[in-house]
Amino acid sequence: MENPNTNVEMYGKFTWTITNFSTLDSEELYSDAFSLDGHIWRILIIQKGDLSIFLDAGVATMPHGWEKFANFRVILINQLNHKRNIIKDCSHTFNSKQGKWGFPSSISLGELWHSSRGFIVNDTCVIEAHILVHMLEHKKLVAESVRNIDNKLVESIENISPKEIISTSSFGEVVDFRDIGKVEKDFIPLLEEVCSQYPLLMDIKKKRSQRFTDWAFTALGRVLHFLNLKK
Repeated sequence: MENPNTNVEMYGKFTWTITNFSTLDSEELYSDAFSLDGHIWRILIIQKGDLSIFLDAGVATMPHGWEKFANFRVILINQLNHKRNIIKDCSHTFNSKQGKWGFPSSISLGELWHSSRGFIVNDTCVIEAHILVHMLEHKKLVAESVRNIDNKLVESIENISPKEIISTSSFGEVVDFRDIGKVEKDFIPLLEEVCSQYPLLMDIKKKRSQRFTDWAFTALGRVLHFLNLKK
């Protein structure tokens, strides 16, 4: 897989070295968590007749409507001959209904454990995950909105009163967001997600007035809310 790391794609690689493989006392085992594109991922293996390998997006902690599309590859490393690695490729949109995806039958347990095959050496098994996360279309629009804030918009915002900003088409209760600005409460989960993807947004308070900051995060929250409804 290529490693583009552009504005719309993010690549990451994770190597999971499982030691003392023969002592595993459960059919299911998760890797340590690793971060990519502001999100936590894990590899899951299941030993039941065959070795199954899945990518787990850990969606239980994500806000409603969260989803990510990814191309991913898992590789069961042959430690004696890398030309015999078992490579599996897949594409999937991870969401609250399908948070795990992968390969139910990567290799039989008999072949996995065969001493001459090279997949378990010195009681150690090695699995790699290569992930290419794509920004979904509505996320691209959000990114565009963030990038397109220019000086003319700033000047216009500075002349709007805080009362006008908060009262116009209000969605509900206004609360503080990370000590940065006042926004509608319903927008908080959406803003948390986009700020994890664009950490520079958190610097806006250092560069702009409080009036601008309140307006900017309110406007961004409304854009996110609208795009979330359009999905």
